[in-house]
Amino acid sequence: IVAVGSTGRVGSDGKLQLTGGGDLDIRLGGVLNPSLQARAGLAGTGTPTHDLQGALINLRGAAQLTGAALGGINLQYGASA
Repeated sequence: IVAVGSTGRVGSDGKLQLTGGGDLDIRLGGVLNPSLQARAGLAGTGTPTHDLQGALINLRGAAQLTGAALGGINLQYGASA
């Protein structure tokens, strides 16, 4: 979890005062959460063995995430009966 916090209030003069915040820019040279086993869960239960969902939170400003890959895909070929 990555978060950029901020706050705001109305001063005694009636003006809005904003503090904190800013832009969030994450650049990965590799991959984020590539492990299918960690996200797939215990056999047939749907319960993940690790919680790798995460969150990017920015209360005021821009949020950007770039990387070589985000997550993974379990490829399946053919059809099931």
